[in-house]
Amino acid sequence: MGLSMPVMSKDERHEKIHLLADYLYSSIHYHNFYAIKFFLCELLNLGNSLFNMWFLNKFLGGMFFKYGIDVLYFTETNQEERTDPMIVVFPRVTKCNFNMYGPSGSIETHDLMCVLALNIINEKIYVFLWFWFVIRWH
Repeated sequence: MGLSMPVMSKDERHEKIHLLADYLYSSIHYHNFYAIKFFLCELLNLGNSLFNMWFLNKFLGGMFFKYGIDVLYFTETNQEERTDPMIVVFPRVTKCNFNMYGPSGSIETHDLMCVLALNIINEKIYVFLWFWFVIRWH
């Protein structure tokens, strides 16, 4: 209706506001179908978030529901007393066994410590997802 124009006389603004109010009053029940579709989509978004959180909780062995809260608590705890919840869910280091052929052709087993670099990225992604799902609810 042209109400977004920065410079306008008071009479012109009052007339346009009156026209807009008349339209809204006369068409108050004409858009119910769109409103119902909008609220249905919002309800589906909420269901999608809840399902994704439930699925990720099952996937991570029941650790996802409290994951973001545990990470926040971890950042506020004294450094000498805290344990990182991200390392519990996504370990960064593990023991690896490598079987390799030795000089005589026999198989030699080497025990090593392996860094799981992808888990360092995964822990940040899942913290982001936890906060994203929680923010989508509100």
